[in-house]
Amino acid sequence: MRLFDTSVLLSLVMTDAHTSAAMDAVRQDGGRIHASEFALLEAKSALAKEIRVGHLESTAALSVWAMLEQLAAGGGLILHPLTSEQLRDAISLIHIEPGRVSSLRAGDALHISAARSFGVEALVTADRQQSNAAREAGLSVVLLP
Repeated sequence: MRLFDTSVLLSLVMTDAHTSAAMDAVRQDGGRIHASEFALLEAKSALAKEIRVGHLESTAALSVWAMLEQLAAGGGLILHPLTSEQLRDAISLIHIEPGRVSSLRAGDALHISAARSFGVEALVTADRQQSNAAREAGLSVVLLP
C-alpha cells in the first residue's frame, strides 16, 4: 500500500501538471487510493482557498468536492483515520530549535506521520519539500514529476 497526499488527490480530480503521473500512480496501485482522513479535510480547505483568491468558481469547487466524496463512497478512495499518536509524531517532526527551524507545514507533517504509522510502501506526493522531509523521516517517496 502507498499513501497518497492531498496534492495527489487534487491532481486526480483537477487537471494540472501532475494529473497524468497521478493517474499512473493510481493504476499501479490497482485503482485504489489510500489517504489519511486529513487529506480530505486539507483538500476541501484548498478548494475554499482557490475560491477566495479567485482561481476557482464555487460551482467548479463543488464539482471537484463531489468527485472526491464519490471516490470515497465508492471505495476507490480509502480513508485511514488519524490517531493522537500520529498527531504527536507529526508535532515531533517540526523543529524550532536554534539552528534547526523546520519549514515543514503542519499538514505535511501529518501526512508523513500517517505514512510512518501505517507502514506504507511509500508516500506519493507532488510536493518536493514534503518529499524531502519524508525521506529524512525514513520513508520511501514517490515524487510526481
